Amino acid sequence: MMRLSRTATLPKRRTASPAPPSGPDLRAATPLIVAALSIAGCIARAVTVESTPPGAEVRLNGRAVGTTPVTVLFRHYGVYRVELRKSGFETLDVEEPLPAPWFARFPLCILTEFLWPARIRDDRWLGYELEKPRTPARAGLLERADLEGTGGAARPTPTAP
Repeated sequence: MMRLSRTATLPKRRTASPAPPSGPDLRAATPLIVAALSIAGCIARAVTVESTPPGAEVRLNGRAVGTTPVTVLFRHYGVYRVELRKSGFETLDVEEPLPAPWFARFPLCILTEFLWPARIRDDRWLGYELEKPRTPARAGLLERADLEGTGGAARPTPTAP
C-alpha cells in the first residue's frame, strides 16, 4: 500500500475538451460586421449655385442657404425652386430639375447606397446671369406721361421767348 504524504499532490484529472463549433463563430466578428456596414458607401449629393455677378442671396425651396458662389448638400433628387436676389438687379426665380443619375435609380440604388464600399459623389452646378432692371428711356417715359396727362392728345412743344 502506498501512502500519500501531505506534500504530495494528486495528478490532475483530464477533462474532455468541448467539441469545436460546427459553424463559424460570428460573435467575435459581429462588431467588425456592424462597423463594415456602417461605413459602407453612400451617395454624397451637392449642388453649387453661382451667379454673375457673384454675391447674390440664394434661397433653395424658400430656405436661405448663403450667397453665391455657394455649395449646398441635398438629400433628394427632384425639382428645386432657386431664387437669387441682389441689390441693383432683377430677382431671379426659377424651378431647376435635379434628376437622379443612373446609379441612384432602383434597383442599383440598393447597391450604391448600402453595399458599395466607397462613397460616390454627385456634384451638380447651376450658373445664372443676373440682369439689370429694365428701365425705359427717360425721353420715352416723359413722352408717355405727357400723353397720359393730356388724355392722349399731344401737347405743343414750348418755345423759348
